[in-house]
Amino acid sequence: MLLKWLIYFCVSFIGLFAFQWMLYTGTELSKTRVLFGYVLPSQYFFWFVWAAVMGVALIIPNSVSFYVIGLAYNEWFKKVWILSLTVFATSAISTFLVAWLKFSEIPSRGALVGLAFVIAGSLISVFWR
Repeated sequence: MLLKWLIYFCVSFIGLFAFQWMLYTGTELSKTRVLFGYVLPSQYFFWFVWAAVMGVALIIPNSVSFYVIGLAYNEWFKKVWILSLTVFATSAISTFLVAWLKFSEIPSRGALVGLAFVIAGSLISVFWR
């Protein structure tokens, strides 16, 4: 059970980390609207092109993630709460890491306590039946 949950956790984390990293990269790039050396004419067009870039770049992580989500729900856990709480935890952890690595922001103590609660809730949902 723990190994299956760790696989689900890691795959979810990789997909969410990649998405958040690209989203915040796009947010930074949108200030100048320069993409691959070209200045795009408007914010709308910039985000249209950046969404297409993200879609292509995230095909593999999203495909693997969707496959593992289906496997985790239909064969491993058969409960959506385990999946939901694990995704909340992976999202919070990846947000923490992206903010720290990309923007050098460290969360407040309250945010860290909240992160600990989310992770604890995820683990409790897996092991307490």
